[in-house]
Amino acid sequence: MTPSARHNIVVASQHRGERIDRFLATAIDGISRTRAQSLIAGGQVLVDGNVVQASRRLLGNETIEVVVTAAKPSSI
Repeated sequence: MTPSARHNIVVASQHRGERIDRFLATAIDGISRTRAQSLIAGGQVLVDGNVVQASRRLLGNETIEVVVTAAKPSSI
């Protein structure tokens, strides 16, 4: 079983218009924008209970639920 962490974030109105991937990269320690995009694509990020795309712009006052699992090792 892969360890995971859950984050529930209420978006302040000052973040209105910001892309969700960029917001998550600053809101969660240790998460890059690329990693945020991967979590979003994997359905591990919900905004008000709905799956979203990385390009989604925040409106403010939304609730974001994020399940961060360990990143898969690179096969390089």
